[in-house]
Amino acid sequence: PLPSLRTELIGRVADLERVADALAEHRLVSIVGPGGAGKTTLALAAANSVLVSFPSGVVFVELASVNDGGGIPRAVAEAAGVEGAAASEVSSLTRHIARRPILLVLDNCEHLLDECAEFIDELLDAGSEATVLTTSREPHGVDGEIVLPLGSLQAAAPELFVVRARVAAPGLAVAVDDARVTHLCTRLDGLPLAIELAAAQLAHLGLDDLVSRLDASLELSKKGRSRAGGRHLTLDRTIAWSYDLLDES
Repeated sequence: PLPSLRTELIGRVADLERVADALAEHRLVSIVGPGGAGKTTLALAAANSVLVSFPSGVVFVELASVNDGGGIPRAVAEAAGVEGAAASEVSSLTRHIARRPILLVLDNCEHLLDECAEFIDELLDAGSEATVLTTSREPHGVDGEIVLPLGSLQAAAPELFVVRARVAAPGLAVAVDDARVTHLCTRLDGLPLAIELAAAQLAHLGLDDLVSRLDASLELSKKGRSRAGGRHLTLDRTIAWSYDLLDES
């Protein structure tokens, strides 16, 4: 079954419409963006929104734990419930899937970009019924691929922070127009995952303390790792900072 969204999709209405429209017109759509941008969440929301358009359903394949190209068909076959001869070799599997009106979602493809491209190419050549939606940090470069870049939340970032903050600290008085919230979201480049990690710390820290500690952490990371990419560095440092706040147990 398709995983359900556990939280509300915030600030991505236009992006959701873009993905749904692209899936209605094209056989390969790739959501591309930096780590922590919310690609998986958007892909799940889009898959749920177009479910009725695919009589054979949606197959969601999580590739983050797949280590090599040979694991891709195995993961797809398992997620699709394909067994026997159709799952024994790639060509049989792709023919089986390509002849069904199905949406295949390949999530987290960036570490197997070329291998995923080869599998998708073979799938699309094997039949015309299947549609593929992928999430990755880079496009696959497959003929016919429609690339939809996903950036930061920008103006909607404070709303996401406030919603998650109220879950972490129900008694906290915080608003989207609070200058501290705006500053924090700006420092986090509007990355949804970084914002959610920061908001979760409000269960243990006050807002002022959160802002000052995060500022100090990000400033330190800039001095120590100047060669890293900006948004990837922001997310990396936010995760490391969140981990460092844990006690020994």
